[in-house]
Amino acid sequence: MEANYILACEYYFGDIVDRDLDIVLDCCAHLTVRNFDIGTVVYGALMNLKSEATNEFEGDRAVMYLNYGKMLLEGNCDSSDEERGLDYINKAASDENPAALFELGLIHCNGDYCQTDMGKSIEYFTRAAELEQCDSMLTLGFLYKGI
Repeated sequence: MEANYILACEYYFGDIVDRDLDIVLDCCAHLTVRNFDIGTVVYGALMNLKSEATNEFEGDRAVMYLNYGKMLLEGNCDSSDEERGLDYINKAASDENPAALFELGLIHCNGDYCQTDMGKSIEYFTRAAELEQCDSMLTLGFLYKGI
């Protein structure tokens, strides 16, 4: 399943290969058949994208960026690629994806893949909390309480 997801991301983003939405749709269709939730989300979004001939794909693109970034960081793509993984998570956060903002808050809070930076961590948690991301609200409370 992960191979289809990785292929879908690569062909959607077009970083390594030329962008080809038909291949992305095919990969996502395989994921959907296997009940891989992100495949269903991406497949539906791409079908809308193709039918409307528009580039309005912001929300689902951010989800793909976040999930692919986490897969790269965790080494679920043959080998880990921290730089590319962080880049994709940052792209998701730039789309104001609350889960990506929370993830960056954790990364900077724990010093995973970068030096610990509590200022940045609180900034990301605050932005996510403003978007009603509950884990960020809870984490900010713990940080301010000193727990």
